[in-house]
Amino acid sequence: MVKRIITTFVFLFILLCFNSLNCLAISVEDSNRMSNYITIIGRAIGCGMNTDTELIRVINWLQPKFSDSQEESMYTLIIAEFLEKNAREQSQG
Repeated sequence: MVKRIITTFVFLFILLCFNSLNCLAISVEDSNRMSNYITIIGRAIGCGMNTDTELIRVINWLQPKFSDSQEESMYTLIIAEFLEKNAREQSQG
């Protein structure tokens, strides 16, 4: 559990550092928006709701913002980690 929390903070720290250096195509505003969407979708998954349509919309919104596959892979890991975290927290109450 502690390892997952640390991993999440490491991803966020890396994301914020890259954004502050303007190395990534996604803006700080887009990062905040992505975080909000993923939190809501993760919570819905934790309630047992089908969120396929919403996830596809978020992915379609984000994909054009990536400059390369490495950047897209990094964000995919972040999204997966946050979805799991929020779904777990919601299902546990």
